[in-house]
Amino acid sequence: MMVPTEMPKQQIVDVLNKLIGNTESLLAEMHDLKAMIEPPVATQDDEHLDPADPANKLSNGKFSERGIEVCFRLFDKGYNKNMVAREMGISYAAAIYRHNDWINSGGSLRKKQPLE
Repeated sequence: MMVPTEMPKQQIVDVLNKLIGNTESLLAEMHDLKAMIEPPVATQDDEHLDPADPANKLSNGKFSERGIEVCFRLFDKGYNKNMVAREMGISYAAAIYRHNDWINSGGSLRKKQPLE
């Protein structure tokens, strides 16, 4: 009978970290799929959230303060990164960056800025 050898603790930690990362990635993808099937519900404020409004971007192509707020409000409404990228006409990488900014700003609990 063969007796299994003990794994070093660091190797166990590394395997667990990899499993956690894979699980988080899978969960994010499942949320994205759910959002595609169940699009966010429209509200009265949506008329001001025109993602295609030219005022959302500066002449250099970067977001204006208004554009950042529109992007954040889409995240507030439950849009995922893919949906925000498509709606705002930005890359997925830019949507990830804005999503991280949104989270660091407090997510849906952050203080909303006026859309001017």
